[in-house]
Amino acid sequence: MVAAHVHTGVPGGVVVISTYLHTELDMEGENIAIIWAIVEYLHLLNRKGFDWILGGDFQMTWRELDKHGWMTTVNGFPMEPPVPTCIESLHGTKIDYMIVCSNLLSRVSGEMEVHMDTKLWPHRPASIQLQAVDRPVWARVLAEPRPIDRRTPIGCCRPPWMWQEVLPFLCWAGEEGSRKDLSVAWDAVLEGLEAELLDQRDLTGRRRQQYAGRGQGG
Repeated sequence: MVAAHVHTGVPGGVVVISTYLHTELDMEGENIAIIWAIVEYLHLLNRKGFDWILGGDFQMTWRELDKHGWMTTVNGFPMEPPVPTCIESLHGTKIDYMIVCSNLLSRVSGEMEVHMDTKLWPHRPASIQLQAVDRPVWARVLAEPRPIDRRTPIGCCRPPWMWQEVLPFLCWAGEEGSRKDLSVAWDAVLEGLEAELLDQRDLTGRRRQQYAGRGQGG
């Protein structure tokens, strides 16, 4: 294992690590000792706040390498090339790849690039691009209402919800309505129950918006 602190790309630089596992050992013998040393070093870098990229010839796929889940413990994410880089390996085998710390996922390119035009043997060079700014990363976050407190405050109750306006529709939907009508009726009942509970807790204004929304499923 060889490591170098490269002062470029991101504030504080990146620690680039290169390693080579022994062939035909898989996760046994000296290879286990090498991976153990790497894991200890990555934990040290994480504690000190350094970003890192680990690359090497691991002699096995990243799933075989991570069968005990050590990549998660070091906040690492595997990035494999789109095509095999080892010419000697079996067709489709990808044993040369990189593992990137989670802090750099928005800075590195989406996948490794294999330089197919080189004449090197038996490994083709591969690389990833490290960008100076973060890539836009989108994630779908489920906005859930906050749980309602079980304790009811002391005080007068607010006027009841508009049950008298919704009740005729609820009765009709239960007897003659379609599945869509039943879904709308369910949302109406849920909205009414939620309104009653929020009124009992005296939740109003912006604070009420944090707890509301259970009857808006549609």
